[in-house]
Amino acid sequence: EPPNRRTAEPQNCRTAEPQNQLARRFSAGNARTAEPRIYNQQSGVLLPLIAGLALGQWALVRIEFFLVIAPALVFLLYIWLSGRWERAHGIFALALGAMLLQAALHVTFIARGYFFDTLWARLQDRSAIVAALSLPFLNASIREVYLTTPRSLVNYLAADPAIRTSPLRLFAEVVLLIGAVIGLVLLRRWPEPLRWFEAWLLRAGGALRTATALLVVLACVYAYLVRPQILTPQVLAAAPSCLAPTQLRQPSGPCLALQSYIGAPLPLPERPDWIAYAVDSLLKLPRQPRLPNQAEVVPAQPVAVRDLPTLEGRPSPGVSLDQIAAGERTHVLGKSQDGISLLVRSLRGVVGWIDQAGLPLDQAAVAALPQQPDRILARLINPRWATPLSPGNPSESAKFALYQGSMVRFGWYLSPLGVALAAAGLALLWQRVDRESWMLLVIGSALTYTFIEQAYGTDEATYIYLLRRFVPVSYPLFALSAAYALVELARFFATKTRRYEGRVERTARSFSNLRAFVPSWLSILLSGTLVVFLVATNAKLYRHTEYAGAIAQFAQIAQKFERNSIILLRGGAPTHGEFRDLPDIIATPLTYGFARHALTVKSQQPGRYAADLARYIQYWQSQGRPVYLVQSASGALPFPNLRQEKIDTLQLSIEEFEQLVNQKPSNAYTLTLDYAVYRLLPGDAADLPRALTPFDYGSQVRGLFRPELFAGQPLAWTNGDALLRLPWPAEDRPFQVQVRLRPGPRPTALGPVEACLSYRGEASFWLEDPQATPFSQPNCSRLNQGENTLTLNIDPQDTPAPATGTFLLRIESPTWVPARDQPGSNDGRALGVLFGGAQLQAP
Repeated sequence: EPPNRRTAEPQNCRTAEPQNQLARRFSAGNARTAEPRIYNQQSGVLLPLIAGLALGQWALVRIEFFLVIAPALVFLLYIWLSGRWERAHGIFALALGAMLLQAALHVTFIARGYFFDTLWARLQDRSAIVAALSLPFLNASIREVYLTTPRSLVNYLAADPAIRTSPLRLFAEVVLLIGAVIGLVLLRRWPEPLRWFEAWLLRAGGALRTATALLVVLACVYAYLVRPQILTPQVLAAAPSCLAPTQLRQPSGPCLALQSYIGAPLPLPERPDWIAYAVDSLLKLPRQPRLPNQAEVVPAQPVAVRDLPTLEGRPSPGVSLDQIAAGERTHVLGKSQDGISLLVRSLRGVVGWIDQAGLPLDQAAVAALPQQPDRILARLINPRWATPLSPGNPSESAKFALYQGSMVRFGWYLSPLGVALAAAGLALLWQRVDRESWMLLVIGSALTYTFIEQAYGTDEATYIYLLRRFVPVSYPLFALSAAYALVELARFFATKTRRYEGRVERTARSFSNLRAFVPSWLSILLSGTLVVFLVATNAKLYRHTEYAGAIAQFAQIAQKFERNSIILLRGGAPTHGEFRDLPDIIATPLTYGFARHALTVKSQQPGRYAADLARYIQYWQSQGRPVYLVQSASGALPFPNLRQEKIDTLQLSIEEFEQLVNQKPSNAYTLTLDYAVYRLLPGDAADLPRALTPFDYGSQVRGLFRPELFAGQPLAWTNGDALLRLPWPAEDRPFQVQVRLRPGPRPTALGPVEACLSYRGEASFWLEDPQATPFSQPNCSRLNQGENTLTLNIDPQDTPAPATGTFLLRIESPTWVPARDQPGSNDGRALGVLFGGAQLQAP
């Protein structure tokens, strides 16, 4: 066995070695002569070239490239300032710069919309210089936001002078930038501050490395054990009983919560953890407004305290914070902007909003109350049990609840043991950081924090986005760290074994065998445990073939279209993310596998460009190319002077692994996509069917899901706000629209559901056209069980004939979410009512 370098060295060498290494790293006088050359003349060109190209290509593949590029640029800047620049650094910088130049050209000429539309929110409120430089690359709508929104640093055109950023902000940043450049040049010329910094780092390097390693351990413990709020006192108390065979097979309650660390449903917290709450409270403490008591009120009935007031007369959408009992004395602090809600402080110290209706408070007293901002609770400190994750912002609270368990979801692909080993290994790597590992650790830690801390890349953090967005970025560092921990653990036991060997008889042959076996046995045991975990939790995934049988189905679809045809695809779901991406499932293989010209229409407002798209279609048709429009649910796309002739249907049925938000997927399901094929021909765009079924996708503008079978009848769920396009009758006499709706299967606790019908004529096919007339007064009816026929009467005398020859029928209803309102359901859709069809007819 080769001698151990650390134990074989004399005592004085072990203590001097770290100082010698630091001196070689940071000594300017002998940096070029004291260290041996790592690369020979040939590798001194190739390796920095490869490194620069590899790092620079991050800017071409990921939008968060600055997390990787920034450490490299800081490294090059420091090398230049400290006078250590060599040819290898120049090659590295040139390769990196070439890739960044290519990325800049790509953003400017190809991916400008994606880059600036995706990052616009961060570009506007971080730096006035960055925001100003972004303006020429923005479209008109986002440029208007930059110039008017309160968050922007270049909002010089904001209507309210109180929210305008001073132009001096941009001037001050320019001055600071110039000053920084001058300072760097001076530092290059007179590097004494750098020498002082290096000397200080030489003295404090050990303490800094130890502190960083400790911080890594604390961060992992917080993110994995504290932030998700799974290990509550109740769960910990029940933990021993979770080892019972029945709980291992079918866990419930606290035992199910514990198994969320290995893939079971992850409970979502409603309140911040105590560490986040303490930090947030400390930040709010010096700037929270002082709210003196203005009056007292004693409610006659129990009333809920919420974090938002009523909005324009509608009930408060805020989260319930507390319950004020009947007869409980309550302090009034102010009123809302609309004067309907009161800001109060309960006897338990909870500040929130209540509805003033029915309270014993005269209107004169209400009028004298000071107005308070609707989202003032975001600036106040409430007790932790009465503090939502995002006060005054219910949608953000739901998103942050998902973020709390990001580290747990990431741990599904490592196991709890893997997370513990990775945390220990990462801490050891930081404890022993050197010139060869610092950039790996800085980049890896920055990426891991960014992606895991907020599940970067998606609001929903579903399975596919976990694997596509941040798991591939963070997993390598954790796998490397876990492997490093296993090696160091084996070395630790080997060292202990050798020390003990000196105290026993040299001829103890069995102990020598044990000494050689213990480190290998321990590494094999821990590594085998990790492998067993992955096999046990992913067994169904290993047996699954994603999209099995898809190629044969795509071949049948391709045969329906001529080789020179143009195929436009759109729709599939009411949400933008789905109807944007679902058509690609068909378009991509048709284009690259079967040589068909398939294009997807992804815009949320394609009607704004309908005339331009129509000119493209007419040009293709003039070349003798047939043009088809393939539409699915919520994908209606009309074109001026072109009529749509329905000629066929497409159906794709493939096996897909489930995509869940709070549970590691373990089952496959059948993904069924159905599309209607329309041939585009010269004619009137208003040539639409008067009788609609759930399969008439050419008339479904938005808000409808794909049809499902209910007792053998196809029906389509709405999302609470559905739009259908119907032809405006040429006869100048009253007509009516009859719509068949059902409440659908839903929990009885939700009570009866009401649906409302309204309409408006279409001046253009652009839904958000500022010249569009408002919708008519809603005609609402309560739905009974079974089928209901709602009638909307329309008199052409009240509405001029629309320019497009079409009108929009709107179906509104309250929504419910099965995953939230129905125990055991994983359906996260917001569902309204079931649509069975519509009929245009004379009264």
